[in-house]
Amino acid sequence: MALFIVAAVYVSWARPWVSHERASHASIADANAAQPEVILYATSWCPYCAQTRDFFQTHRIKYVEYDIERDAAAEKGYREINGRGVPVVVVGDEVIHGYDPGTMTELLDPWMR
Repeated sequence: MALFIVAAVYVSWARPWVSHERASHASIADANAAQPEVILYATSWCPYCAQTRDFFQTHRIKYVEYDIERDAAAEKGYREINGRGVPVVVVGDEVIHGYDPGTMTELLDPWMR
């Protein structure tokens, strides 16, 4: 009976602590992982494209920008991901249409400074 009580106390007290420890290690692993590729399809005149550039620069996010009006290959890539309007941001496999700091933060948070 005493062994059962000791086991019950251990499980009720140790389990949350162990779960928290695992979560901390997962966050550290995400932050240490390589940042996913970030691509910005934009134009030079678009104010939302400028806001997206500022967002990346402010948070020190590495990205590659393609001007869809000056680069035929960029325009082709933009069409292949069903680009409509600018900016279009690609983070890994995720496509974000328009300036969306909430979604960009959600996808890039471990790498933001």
